[in-house]
Amino acid sequence: MSSHDAITQHIKHMAELAGVHVHSAQSQAVHASSIMRIDDTHTSEPVVRITFHPAYAPYFETEKDTFHIEDDAHTLLDMMISVGSINRGSIIGVINTHGGVGASTIAFCLAQRYAQEHTTALIDLDPTSSGIDAWNEFQGITGLRWPDIHEESGTLVPGRLTQALPQKSNLRLLSADQRGSVDLTSSQAYRAISALSQNNEITILDIPRHSIKEHDDILQWCDILLIVTESNKKGARQLAAIISDDLGECRLVAVANKAKSGTQVAAFTQDINDNTLTTIDVLPVRSSKMFNKDIQQGMPPNTYKRSGMNKDINALFSQCKELLS
Repeated sequence: MSSHDAITQHIKHMAELAGVHVHSAQSQAVHASSIMRIDDTHTSEPVVRITFHPAYAPYFETEKDTFHIEDDAHTLLDMMISVGSINRGSIIGVINTHGGVGASTIAFCLAQRYAQEHTTALIDLDPTSSGIDAWNEFQGITGLRWPDIHEESGTLVPGRLTQALPQKSNLRLLSADQRGSVDLTSSQAYRAISALSQNNEITILDIPRHSIKEHDDILQWCDILLIVTESNKKGARQLAAIISDDLGECRLVAVANKAKSGTQVAAFTQDINDNTLTTIDVLPVRSSKMFNKDIQQGMPPNTYKRSGMNKDINALFSQCKELLS
C-alpha cells in the first residue's frame, strides 16, 4: 500500500467515526464547496495539510496547518467532528400534551417509517422511562443504553455511538433500561443529540412534556415539532399552551391521536385556531384495534400495513418530508 493510499484509508476511517462525508476528488468545484480540505503533502512522513472554506475558517483557527496522520489523529478527529456539527441531518421532535396520549408510539412508528428510506436514530428523552424497547422489536437487542453514556466521557464520537446502539435495519435506538434513563440535568442528552444527528439523516426525539419545562432548550434542536394530543377541546387548550412557549424556528404540526372521524378532526382544528389565533397543520392518527393485544404478545406497534394507523403514519411521514424539503 502506498503512502497516499494509507493516508486516504486513515482519513476515511476518521470521517466514518466523525459522521462526515469525505470525497477524493480533483475537481475544483468540489474543493470550492468543501468545508474542510485535506491535501497529502507527499513527504516521507504521512502528513497532510488542512485548509478550510473561507466562510468557516474563523471557526477553525489552529496553530499549524500540517498534521501527522498518526501522531495528530485525535486532533484531526476533533476537527472532523466540529465540521460535522455544521452539517447535521434533520431533527424531528415528538412531544405530548400530557402523559398517555401516545407520543412515544407515534415517535417509534414514524422512526420505523423513516428508516425504510433513511438512516434514522430515535432518542428516548423521558427521565422516567423504563425503555422504549420494553414494548417493541428492539427488546433483547444488545447495544448501549443511557446508563452507558457517562457525563465524564466527554465528546461522543458520532460514528462510534451510532454503531454501538441497538439497531434494526436503518433504525438505531437510544433508550433506558432497568439501570436508569436519561439525565436531563447533565449534558448527556445534548451530546447524544449532537452526535447522532451528525451521523444520521433523520433523528427523532421522543420528548415528554412533563420534564421539558425546565429543559425547553431541547426544543431548539428541532426542525419540526409534532405535538401529540387528544382531539377534543381539552387537547386543543393544552396544545395552545405549548405553542405559546418560545419554540424557536421549528415548524409545528399537531397530531390528533386516536381520532375517530373527519368531523372530529375538523372540529378539533377549529378549536386549535380559536385557542392559538394561528393556523397549524393537523394530522389525525387512528388507533389500531389490535394495538394492546399486539404489545402483550411482543409484536411491534403498527404491524398491519393495511390498517388505518399505518396509512396515517405514512401521511405524517409525507407531511414531515415536505416540510423538510
